[in-house]
Amino acid sequence: MWREVSGNFARAEAGSKNSGEHGDDFWEYCGGRAHVFYLHQWCNHRGAGREFCSANIYSDDEDDSQKEGTSRAKKGNRKRRNSSQAEVLAALADSVGAIAAANETSEAQEATWKEQALLLHDKRISHRLSMLSDILKRTNSNILELKTHILEHEDDSDEDEFDAESLLAQERGKRQKLRDQILELECEVIANVNAEQVI
Repeated sequence: MWREVSGNFARAEAGSKNSGEHGDDFWEYCGGRAHVFYLHQWCNHRGAGREFCSANIYSDDEDDSQKEGTSRAKKGNRKRRNSSQAEVLAALADSVGAIAAANETSEAQEATWKEQALLLHDKRISHRLSMLSDILKRTNSNILELKTHILEHEDDSDEDEFDAESLLAQERGKRQKLRDQILELECEVIANVNAEQVI
């Protein structure tokens, strides 16, 4: 990035100082690049640095102050480089193996989670079935009591006490709904068992 900025700055600087072409407005020579104009303003404000900015000293990075004073290392011999490449390839193979092992572990965990979810689903269905069967038993006993009450009080025409026949009809409707719900749950359990056998 520094190479590009300093190159653009050097071009604009040279254009503004050409004999017969120079002008007071530096922006005309920036080519619409705000960063070049900012660098010009910074140099004017600071009063120095213009030669440094237009000289394109740091070509690779703008943080080259850390590299000053260090010399480049001599190239090692090929045998040493080949062994380091072999080490790099071995490390790469190890990391690929570790990633593959982690993937297998995550697949095993996912299968375990699926099994746990199915087990939890089966427990919920079992609980619902037991609740519905208990409610069905109570409903059947209520129906039996109402039938007995109706038979005992057939001769009585006291309708103000309570309407046993309408209660009996309600209980029978409730019993039918419970039987339907139990049948649905049983079908769901059978479907789950079939799905587990396929897996």
